[in-house]
Amino acid sequence: MHDFQFYIPPGKIRNNFVTINGEEYLHCCRVLRKNSGDIIKVFDGYGFHYDVRILNIYKNYAEGKIVKSYPKEKSVSPELILGIGTVKNSALDTIVSQVSSLGVAHFYPLLTKHSVKRGFKKERFEKIAIESIKQCGSAYLPEIHDQINFDNWLDVTRNIKSKLIAEKDSSVSLLRVIDEVKNIDEIAVMVGPEGGFSSDEIKTAKASGFIPVNIFKRRLRTELAVVVMLANIYSLASIKEG
Repeated sequence: MHDFQFYIPPGKIRNNFVTINGEEYLHCCRVLRKNSGDIIKVFDGYGFHYDVRILNIYKNYAEGKIVKSYPKEKSVSPELILGIGTVKNSALDTIVSQVSSLGVAHFYPLLTKHSVKRGFKKERFEKIAIESIKQCGSAYLPEIHDQINFDNWLDVTRNIKSKLIAEKDSSVSLLRVIDEVKNIDEIAVMVGPEGGFSSDEIKTAKASGFIPVNIFKRRLRTELAVVVMLANIYSLASIKEG
């Protein structure tokens, strides 16, 4: 049976007492009808799980007490900083949900030449990330960033040593690149929107240290390319470390 867990940000956890409000309160106390005395599972988005006994339920919030704290969950390795050329909302919904479950640390929507969507409602996708983490059972939330342009993305990733860009043509295999990577702890990854990155963007990314990698022999939609690339990175990195 699936155990529901609820997201409680660290600011709502003080001296072993928690405050449950907003949508988590509605889900817990109105939809699932949890009562005083019930024990619920909670995570803080930074790697910690708790068992919490509900003490009091009020009109718009509830109070609880931590009855068990679990050791900090080990984060997914390597830490991935992901930049995605923004696509339409339905595809972004899928991408944010999937990469959150996969353990991406940072998510940057990129405004590129072929971006389908201008603008990005961060709060909408933070909610999607929370729901994904609640479902998969992790305790880590990715940091969802505001949309940035291509040059700002290159600034954000300037000091990251290992950097990859998904590019079907004129690229090398992901297996070969991961095998040669010296610092496997942190990797910046960028995947283009529908239509991919422009030739100028690829050229600029390469000049900034991004290595073009071929993740599959066929051209994939952005939401599928992201999952394939991340899953392969995690798998290959794990084999290399092992």
